[in-house]
Amino acid sequence: MGRLREEVVRRRILLVEGDRHNIDRLRDAFTEQGYECEVALELAIARAILAERLMHLLVLNADLCDVEHGELIEGLKSQAPAMALVIYNGTADKSLQRKFRRMGADSYLSKASDLSAAIRSVQKVMTRRR
Repeated sequence: MGRLREEVVRRRILLVEGDRHNIDRLRDAFTEQGYECEVALELAIARAILAERLMHLLVLNADLCDVEHGELIEGLKSQAPAMALVIYNGTADKSLQRKFRRMGADSYLSKASDLSAAIRSVQKVMTRRR
């Protein structure tokens, strides 16, 4: 029983996206893969969820945030140091990808609409974190 409980806890994801249609698609896709998902349409709601519950991975639309990206990542990492962070936005830019990784993101996606790429990215990060 302990092993099963540990596996469930290990797979808890917080999805932060301002578009209801996109967040529903992401939640449905990750739920089908066996992840337990929480959703937040705003960063403030995500921070409140992080204050109350242990999340192992956060998938964040960086375009949703009004703060500097470095400040955002630092704040999220200080609030939940063990949490992995996957960031995406609408830009397929390798330099931006490197920038996010240097700031502490575990993975970067140019967009989350490619659900199979988002799932693969999350699975890779979760595997590295075990």
